[in-house]
Amino acid sequence: MSEERLKLAIGRLENALSRAESNRDAIVQTLNSYAVRETAHLDENHRDLEKKYELLKKQVAETVSAIESLIPVRGQN
Repeated sequence: MSEERLKLAIGRLENALSRAESNRDAIVQTLNSYAVRETAHLDENHRDLEKKYELLKKQVAETVSAIESLIPVRGQN
């Protein structure tokens, strides 16, 4: 994979993580707006979303780390 393609892949991952973080805030706000009517149900959904968000964040970080390990450091073989 060329260096340019690696840069593009990293850029796409960063954009995806940014969108996930942005959507997370919107989801949390939406869930909070319904809290009065469905507190128990929404708390469970919120926990599920938090778990999914943390898992996605971890997976993206691991993927970025793996991609970075493929990029040679200048001056090293």
